[in-house]
Amino acid sequence: MLSPDRLPVAFRPHNDEALTSWLSRTAAVYGCSCREMLSAYCGFRPEIFDNVDIQPSMIGLLVIQALVGGPIEQLKACTLATAYPHWLPNWISRSPPNWHVTDRRTVPTTDIRPAVCLFCLTEDIDSGRSQYLRLSWLCSITTVCPIHLSPLVTCCSAYSMKTLAHQQDWVQCKRMCCLGCCGAFDRSCDSTTDQQALFAVAHLERQLRAGVGGNRILDLIDRLLPSENLLLFVEDMTWALMLPLDGSPFRVLHSMRTPQFRVPMGFNTPVDADNWLSCGPLQVRRSILAVLSSLLLPAALCGTLVSPCGRGREFWKSMKYLHNAEQRQAFRDRAACWNPGLAEAVEFY
Repeated sequence: MLSPDRLPVAFRPHNDEALTSWLSRTAAVYGCSCREMLSAYCGFRPEIFDNVDIQPSMIGLLVIQALVGGPIEQLKACTLATAYPHWLPNWISRSPPNWHVTDRRTVPTTDIRPAVCLFCLTEDIDSGRSQYLRLSWLCSITTVCPIHLSPLVTCCSAYSMKTLAHQQDWVQCKRMCCLGCCGAFDRSCDSTTDQQALFAVAHLERQLRAGVGGNRILDLIDRLLPSENLLLFVEDMTWALMLPLDGSPFRVLHSMRTPQFRVPMGFNTPVDADNWLSCGPLQVRRSILAVLSSLLLPAALCGTLVSPCGRGREFWKSMKYLHNAEQRQAFRDRAACWNPGLAEAVEFY
């Protein structure tokens, strides 16, 4: 049994930190992984660990408190339910759904899969502190680090359900590593993406997070917009971009994407999801948000971030051509609920 009074002060949580990161560093004191530590603890149940970053039950929090010490309120502060309650349940990064080849159907998953900023993790090491996950990385509409303007990343391509979203286990070199490939998350900080394009996407993501967080009015397209109308537009546009193209293995997004943020190779197009901005792979979500940025931000702010289909009416004509008759009607029905000022600003047909 681990004794809470043996926990060094250096391993207490930072203000914006996922609870699994705290547990990982606690386990490192004793030379084991987070899962090994919890598995050896007689009060541990797997379901406690699976939801610890989102909204653990009081029983789960009491188990963790008995294990590592610290007041319950401090433990709660390391969870999304307390730090960012408005994100639940539709705006957190979940693992992408799987495609069941034999049954030919989509199998949804419930695990969360945060991305990470390589520069933030490198700064942790350079500053002499433990690497830790930021809760802000768990937001599904965060694909670019708002501090460093660098693309967030997931780790290796060997992801499977067995790796449970690359749990943040600790290694002796003070670096978090991926359970899939055993590589350090901060192994590289190189980014060749156009900085102006990254700034534009980061700007839209900041506005969307503000809207999800409760801000009622947002400033976009050189005008003030009610946040609920903007979020409705984003959800409808995501639906329209992810529609499959008839007679093709691709989706509308493949044709409408911006040059800087392409849809990744190997994207499993038969898979379907209720909310692509929550369940979609990181690069797909960034590609969607880049298209939205090219439509919703002033031209001066977008810079090079423009779809080959253009902006305004030119863009909408291209999308209309890609949709079949049934899809076009469904999209028009959705657009009928948009704010008139927003529809006018994006020159919707």
